[in-house]
Amino acid sequence: MARGGLKGPVDDVSVLKYPGHQLPAEWYLFADLNRPDRTGSPVTRVLDPAEADLFYVPFFSSLSLAVNPIRAVNMAGDGLGYVDEEMQEGLIEWLEEQGYWKRNNGWDQVIICQDPNALYKVVDRVKNGVLLVLDFD
Repeated sequence: MARGGLKGPVDDVSVLKYPGHQLPAEWYLFADLNRPDRTGSPVTRVLDPAEADLFYVPFFSSLSLAVNPIRAVNMAGDGLGYVDEEMQEGLIEWLEEQGYWKRNNGWDQVIICQDPNALYKVVDRVKNGVLLVLDFD
């Protein structure tokens, strides 16, 4: 995860806590979809991809926005802070390997995009997906 967080996958995502440095819509959807008791939710989670109508892509784009070189400048002010273009490219590489991404060219993939600039590097390659965009302007 970005900025020295987890160093690898965890077996039980329910132990993860809101980190506080990303916009909350991404985190709360992720947490809701991963909670063990789904009673009362309008969303039914399935574990067999063949049964899914939509696919949630757990990419936290607000972390991308927070370190976006368009807006981010490191503490020295020289603009050489952390840049996550490699992480965005990694997302695309992973998606393009998925059979269910290929099946409908991404049309049934849901990605929360907390800001229109959050996926600036790859937005043209995820534009077919369902982008849940929150913009406060």
